[in-house]
Amino acid sequence: MNLFSPFDYLPPFSYPTTRYVVVSETEYAQYQQERAEQEIKVLESKMNRYNSAIAEIEAEITKIREAHVLPAKPEKAVFGGTE
Repeated sequence: MNLFSPFDYLPPFSYPTTRYVVVSETEYAQYQQERAEQEIKVLESKMNRYNSAIAEIEAEITKIREAHVLPAKPEKAVFGGTE
């Protein structure tokens, strides 16, 4: 007679831990809108940081040009055609 079962090695009450929440369509639409607004704020913040970094870099370039008496900002190259 075998005293052990293969089920003895499983943790007790091992049920899936997936959680489902049921919400109305209007609540889900509001949730999506709030998430979109939050994402826009994050992206705008990132854009502001990038713009600030660009301004700092441009100021540094201008400072170096003036210190070494270099010509003003060169013309940008146009690729794929003429303007």
